[in-house]
Amino acid sequence: RGDFFGERALQGDDIRTANIIAESDTGVSCLVIDRESFNQLISNLDDIKIKRYEEDVMERRKLNEQYASIVLSDLRKVATLGVGGFGRVELVTLSRDQTKSFALKVMKKAQIVE
Repeated sequence: RGDFFGERALQGDDIRTANIIAESDTGVSCLVIDRESFNQLISNLDDIKIKRYEEDVMERRKLNEQYASIVLSDLRKVATLGVGGFGRVELVTLSRDQTKSFALKVMKKAQIVE
C-alpha cells in the first residue's frame, strides 16, 4: 500500500521495461500520470532536492551549534502532540525563553534496545 514505481522513466526519456505484479485479497488500485503532467507538476526534482539539501545542511549546522548546550532540564513540557507505537511527541519550550518551541520525541529505552 502506498508504494510507487516508474518514476525514473518519467524523469528521463527511457522506456520502462519492468513488469510489476501486485497482489491483494481486496484488490489493487493504480494511479497513473503521464510524462508531460509529471514534468509540469514536478519538473527539475533533482535540482530542487540537491539545492534544498545543501541549504538544509548549513542551517542544521547553525542550529546544532546554537542549541548544543541544551539539556533535558532546560525544557518545559507544554502539551502532547501525538502518541504512536514508538513513543510520544511532546511540545516543549525552553525554560529561559518560552518563545522557542520544539517537538521532543519520548521513547522507552527498553523498547529501543529490543
